[in-house]
Amino acid sequence: MANGTQALQGLLGWLASFPAKAWKFLTELPAALLAAIVLIPLGTWVVAFRDGPEVYKIVMLSSAPEGKEKPDYSQKFWGGFLKEVQAPEEKQAITLPFTFRGVTLQVQREFEAPTAESPTSGAKSQSYDIARRRDTLLVVLNLSSTQTKEVLPEYLQRPTPIPLILTATNPNLLPPKLTEDYYPVLRMLPTDDQQVKAAADFPKVKAAADFPKVKAAADSPRRDGGEPVFWVAEDTFSDNQTYSHFLATHFVEQAERSSFGVHLWSSSYSVLPLDALSDLGINWVFFTGDWSHALILIRQLNAISKRAKREHRPYQPPSVILNETSMDQQLITRGGADVERIYLTYSLPKWNQSDKGMGDLGNDTYQVVKQLLAAAEKQDFAVERGGSLYELKALLGIRRVTDARNALITKMGLRDTIYDLGGTKCEFDKDGTKWVDESNHKSAPTFHVFQVLNGHFQPFDQIAIAKRPRDHAGSVHTSVEPSPSPGSKLMQRAALSQPTF
Repeated sequence: MANGTQALQGLLGWLASFPAKAWKFLTELPAALLAAIVLIPLGTWVVAFRDGPEVYKIVMLSSAPEGKEKPDYSQKFWGGFLKEVQAPEEKQAITLPFTFRGVTLQVQREFEAPTAESPTSGAKSQSYDIARRRDTLLVVLNLSSTQTKEVLPEYLQRPTPIPLILTATNPNLLPPKLTEDYYPVLRMLPTDDQQVKAAADFPKVKAAADFPKVKAAADSPRRDGGEPVFWVAEDTFSDNQTYSHFLATHFVEQAERSSFGVHLWSSSYSVLPLDALSDLGINWVFFTGDWSHALILIRQLNAISKRAKREHRPYQPPSVILNETSMDQQLITRGGADVERIYLTYSLPKWNQSDKGMGDLGNDTYQVVKQLLAAAEKQDFAVERGGSLYELKALLGIRRVTDARNALITKMGLRDTIYDLGGTKCEFDKDGTKWVDESNHKSAPTFHVFQVLNGHFQPFDQIAIAKRPRDHAGSVHTSVEPSPSPGSKLMQRAALSQPTF
């Protein structure tokens, strides 16, 4: 009887407490569910916060392909970059055979597509996304000067800038500095001020080659007995206006420094009447645009020359020197005899018909990336920029891509690394990039001049040496200031240059 009474009392007590237990269960269940939904991912995030990304990305940003009818030279650059890795070119993401600060490295190819309003457009730009990713370590911009100028602020004007390697040649691309800090930028080609200088100096070089026995030719640029008088034809229809306008304006400035005449500067490739060209004394034309537009100009000049000949008028057609953009096999294929004997400036000492030298340039860029990362890993370069906060993160084992960037930025700022490009060496120092020869002699990068002969692009220095008498074989360079030779191996590679920070 006593046991039954106790059981009854226990049941009554449980029933009395049931509402409270039920209420507690009902209130705790959502909290448990909330914990499962929030706390577990939060814990995962904390772990990720501590460890950082598992992979650092090296992003190669190229212009979007324009279609199968046009050669995709950016693909040639990508193939050259992957040459040593021996990775398939069709893949857009490749794991590299080395790490940085113990983190796996992956190179990833992406595309910057122009819009109707601008080569890039604000948040629509791929660079906007790349610069805000938590794993972007380094970016290679294989873009035109106009596109490069548009996207650079996305990478450089950030609390921690993203290190960049550029293939664009305009020297005035970097955005205004927001602080006294320097921009971490390396350039893989000589800048366009060197291209302007090569074009402006060329009449003098050619005169010395044409008249090796005439002393005056070494002191006075000549063409058929006259001073060079230039027409600068700016291609205002070019897709790369930043590039074309820079060449035109700086060529005029270079002409004034060199004390020769620019008697005509046009903002298109429209040709003036024969009388105007004759009256102005135009005997040289420097064109700053695309090969297809250059071909129109050349054909117009040829037509003027034929007309003068038919009319028995004394008229000597001007020599034409084109900029690097026109250095395209299409110029010869489409131009044929019309483009024979015209001159072109080019940043590489050799012409490669299949890829315009972009494969070699891509491979050189890979070598620079690999050696820069190796040099920045030798000691903890992130301390200088990261300070005590970085030291605390390092103590706690917290890893951030910003710290990895800081290591690269600090190392790039020291400019004390000599890069070996297959036997050719270069150095980034406070005065820019210099070639370093076997005797540790340093020389600045330059542009080269080519001529179309018998349907081929041929370096002018080889042409001049071949046609000169043997006893004057060394006179082609007597008209220019002597410059140290960087060595035979050096001339097989593209020049590198870096802006002054």
